[in-house]
Amino acid sequence: MAGYTGAPPIITDGLVFAMDMANYESYTSGSSTVSDIVGNVANGTITNINTSGDSFDTQYKGFTRTSTSVDTRTQTLDINDSSPITFNASGSGASTEFTLECIFKPLAFAAGTYFGLENVLIAKGGFSTLNYSMQINSSQLTFCHRSPYESLRFTDFSTTFTAGNIYHTVLTVTDSQASQGNVRGYNNGEYLGETSLVGDPIQPDNDNNDPFYYPASGGSSPNLYSNFLGTYYVCRIYNRRLSSNEVLHNYNALKSRFNL
Repeated sequence: MAGYTGAPPIITDGLVFAMDMANYESYTSGSSTVSDIVGNVANGTITNINTSGDSFDTQYKGFTRTSTSVDTRTQTLDINDSSPITFNASGSGASTEFTLECIFKPLAFAAGTYFGLENVLIAKGGFSTLNYSMQINSSQLTFCHRSPYESLRFTDFSTTFTAGNIYHTVLTVTDSQASQGNVRGYNNGEYLGETSLVGDPIQPDNDNNDPFYYPASGGSSPNLYSNFLGTYYVCRIYNRRLSSNEVLHNYNALKSRFNL
């Protein structure tokens, strides 16, 4: 895709959001501004940085968050329903596909949950009316969504995450009003399976002025149960479902960089 200069080569067909902290266009060490390299989403801000612990990882180029008492998160505001990173399958006959991709190193895992949300890597929309999220705990990769008319819905994949290791995780989603959708999960190039999408079709919330978090945090101090702790390197969103071969291609493109 024109304008995306990240290396090594990755799949760019359908890429609508890309944040890579090794790319100077995404993040300048010492700055709290994070930029979408593709240029579809306004700049985000790392808020409430804990200067005694949060830092820029110079080895693999990523932002490290260590605070459990401060609501540290990266957020972009004013993401409306027409944004390329908002997905809606709620209309009559509507269908949608998209892919969420992250590279990260967990430092620790939440000791509890905030309405089931924990260690959130990507979240579109406020937690009360969420469009979608990718999240983890030590034994699961999870896709979560909700509509304005139902509670949170979780689609889980069993896998293992160990503090201190780097992971490449991918969720690919298809959904429509006409039929139940499904989600496919991947961890470090390994296909974790396909699971039926739980709940109503994916809808954007009805706020028209949503935040986008990458990674996210929330809940009640001092625990902030959904606060991702660790180092966050890459976040990408595609407006289509990547194939298993394409997911593996992106994983292989980054193996040497992160010693995966």
